[in-house]
Amino acid sequence: MDNSTQQTELLMRYLDGEMRGMEKDEFEKRLASDEGLQQELAGLQMAKDAVKLFGLKQHIASVRSEMKEAGTGVVVRKMSTIRSIVRYGLAVAAGILVIAISVLAYSFFSLSPGKLFSEKYNAFELSTLRGGAETSTAIDDAYREKKYSDVVNLSAKKTGLTVDDKFLTGVSYLELDSMSKSITILKEVINEDQHADRPVYKDEAEYYLALSYLKNRDYDKAIDLMIAIHNDPNNLYHQTFTAGFIRKVKMLKWR
Repeated sequence: MDNSTQQTELLMRYLDGEMRGMEKDEFEKRLASDEGLQQELAGLQMAKDAVKLFGLKQHIASVRSEMKEAGTGVVVRKMSTIRSIVRYGLAVAAGILVIAISVLAYSFFSLSPGKLFSEKYNAFELSTLRGGAETSTAIDDAYREKKYSDVVNLSAKKTGLTVDDKFLTGVSYLELDSMSKSITILKEVINEDQHADRPVYKDEAEYYLALSYLKNRDYDKAIDLMIAIHNDPNNLYHQTFTAGFIRKVKMLKWR
């Protein structure tokens, strides 16, 4: 995990109250002396608050303690001027804060599992199969013609499904928005590939499984798998799930 991703992970865990004991104490000591970390925490807190509030109500508390008039009239006038400046400054600061929160809120309110899914989803092309069968099967033909319902029907009737068949079936369920079935089958593909001499579908299956989790709103599972892919430089989709994208998925948990 790169430093940027790790730092954001720690900040989000801190905001979500997931840190305990010594870990929390050590992190707060680091936070107290790291201005950059403080700024990032403030930004994340602002975004989280904006998402939770939904209405974005900004309230600036007025000064409750009244200054007692004392001394000469000059002093009173000076204090009055100072109060005016302070009030004006607070009003300007409040306006800037409202604008900043509004921009952040719009960005995060516009997030959705479907939108993030579409941002990263690319349909699997059968021509990219590595180590596939020498001859085309009925399942291959149906998938190539984008007849995804036919793929799952043929798969249900066929005995002794190959890992190729299962992978195409899992991706077809994803195309048909049947997330639970897609997740189940793609996990089987990954398990079989892990025990194979030459894994063929590991990278692809993990990629589509992560997107299935995302669309199914299984955010924790999606995040864990996306981080694993991001941290594996040998994975074909290493650069697809960036730290920024993973951060967006995390924001969905705050909705």
